[in-house]
Amino acid sequence: MPDNRERTGGSRVTSSRATGGEREASERTASSADDARTSGDAPSADAQVLHLPHFDSNPYQENLADALDARGVSVTLASGYPLETLRTVVSEGIPDVLHLHWISPYLVGDGRLRTAAKAAAFLAGLFVARLLGVRIVWTAHNLVEHERRHPTFERRCKRLLVRRVFDRVFVHWPSARRRLAEEYGLSGDERADLVTIPHGHYVEDYENDIDRETARDRLGLSDDAFVFLYFGRIRPYKQVPALVEAFGRLDADDARLVVAGNATDDELRERVASRAAADDRVRSVLEFIPDDEVQTYMNVADAVVFPFRDIFTSGSVLLAMSFGRAVVAPESGCLPDVVGESGGVLYDSDDPEGLPTAIREALSRDVAQMGRRNYETAVGYSWDDVAERTADAYAELLASN
Repeated sequence: MPDNRERTGGSRVTSSRATGGEREASERTASSADDARTSGDAPSADAQVLHLPHFDSNPYQENLADALDARGVSVTLASGYPLETLRTVVSEGIPDVLHLHWISPYLVGDGRLRTAAKAAAFLAGLFVARLLGVRIVWTAHNLVEHERRHPTFERRCKRLLVRRVFDRVFVHWPSARRRLAEEYGLSGDERADLVTIPHGHYVEDYENDIDRETARDRLGLSDDAFVFLYFGRIRPYKQVPALVEAFGRLDADDARLVVAGNATDDELRERVASRAAADDRVRSVLEFIPDDEVQTYMNVADAVVFPFRDIFTSGSVLLAMSFGRAVVAPESGCLPDVVGESGGVLYDSDDPEGLPTAIREALSRDVAQMGRRNYETAVGYSWDDVAERTADAYAELLASN
């Protein structure tokens, strides 16, 4: 998810808001089981749904909730577990569907005992929900948490949940569907419970009314420079110091790198700052970037770089595409489906020369055309369509038992 900062928000019941394509060919060729499950033949979705957890730094859930509300699905967003979730259920009633999103915080803690306690509390809550007749779905944004504190334990828990507890698992792209099925060793029958529903765009979520020249004037960048951008929260798995180092090897006087976002800890911040200071072509803004300034940074860029260790599904990539930017990123997770060769330069993240080579290659590519293609692709992932598929999946699930 686009995470210039990360915080959880309180519970909230949606109000109706109209939202506003053509999807990429790969998405249109998702499995026939998906098409049958989310077809217009499903009954009308008049349901009470609790989404958990809610991150109010990310427009994703608000957009989905508002679009679902327009289809008669009453959505409540809650963050804290178990106390806030319990208060929400007492206030709003037992939901028909519990729709889970980023569940790693409920399964993994800093130590083994804390991790075991968190996981036990979460599994107990899901067991109670099942006893009360609540149907449970999970949107698999990530296979494991990015910090990988207890990856083996987390994978085992999620494998159990996917195979024995969740009624449906939503994934955003066909490649994510395949990878999740392989990760958890799902049989053919179990794979039928995986539903492909695309990730919506962010075209309407951030101001975008300044041009490239104005944006570059604000940041003191020349119009003829080729500007790479890293934008978002700086966390260890995103490998921003490695990006600065790779850029430093680039033999191009007119190239620039802008690193914008706040770091998760002082040590990481210092590593990025010291490496940036060694190259006068690098501009670092290591602080929270307000929403109304997102357009400034996106519009200075020729290409947005995602030097991540691994990607499963990335809202940050959709944000860059929503601003019509070319992408440099690992050939991992959803990106071959979403970006492909026509939307950016993808590289092998296991190859030490992958990122430096991709950056050099981007200099010679038609990044303006890539950006136009990415914008058109992003617009095709409308929240209307996402909500229609999601509501149909809810309705089919509620009607099935």
